[in-house]
Amino acid sequence: MNPTPDQSVVWLSIAREAFAHSSTASEAALALERLGRQAGLGGAFALGLQELVAYASAASDRAQDAIDAELEAVAASRRIVCPLLEAKLQARLDALDAQLRGKCSCSECGKVMQSEGRPKRSWDSSVGQLSLKRRQTECGQCKRHEFPAQRAIGLGDGDCNPRGLRPCSWTSLYFASLVQFGSRRGWKKPSP
Repeated sequence: MNPTPDQSVVWLSIAREAFAHSSTASEAALALERLGRQAGLGGAFALGLQELVAYASAASDRAQDAIDAELEAVAASRRIVCPLLEAKLQARLDALDAQLRGKCSCSECGKVMQSEGRPKRSWDSSVGQLSLKRRQTECGQCKRHEFPAQRAIGLGDGDCNPRGLRPCSWTSLYFASLVQFGSRRGWKKPSP
């Protein structure tokens, strides 16, 4: 997933231009959002970059051990990537909704379904909460509701994206690190 040299140049020039004409972080964020929108990802790049700057600028806690520092870095990386993932998924949903409009058949009776608008809802993912709009369709005959684009990209009907959360939970990662790195805050590694 490495960017092409052309993509890197585009995003670096967007960031450089935004910061060159701004005297405050909030002005730079607005400029990044405007320039990012022109490049196709709206304010997602700006939000991610703001999180990266906040993490890089934060003072180090000298009392913090390596495990806590790593957990903090992982949390920051999730905040950096989440708006970009949300923007990319929204773009896919938008394209699929446009492509499938008027072409969706009911999975129960096979009748053509009618659009009921594009409600927004949230999913919990491994990088944070994603809030996305997708087309809702209804069958006039059996009154079944479906979300074709949502299903097509693999988002479930529940509150979380099960595929995104599949690898493991943050809690299990934390406890695995305790076992790997030994004693921590009174907890003792079991003896063999």
